[in-house]
Amino acid sequence: MISQQSVVQEIEKQLQQAKQAQTEADLKASLTAIQALCNVALHYTAQTKPNLLSHTITPPAVAQPKLEEDDANGDSLFDF
Repeated sequence: MISQQSVVQEIEKQLQQAKQAQTEADLKASLTAIQALCNVALHYTAQTKPNLLSHTITPPAVAQPKLEEDDANGDSLFDF
């Protein structure tokens, strides 16, 4: 596993190379490397964050007495 400190050091190295770039191609290469290193660092940070899922406790449902109607045929919603 790559430490974040080593990624930051490599970003600093690439930044120095970008500052000293003689051509636009060299500058673009250094900036692309910095972008890739930032993506690696961000991806690593996102994966190592602990999942903090909030668990809500739902109280048990209170049993209600069964409704009895004289003209009902049964328990089903579709019984008429």
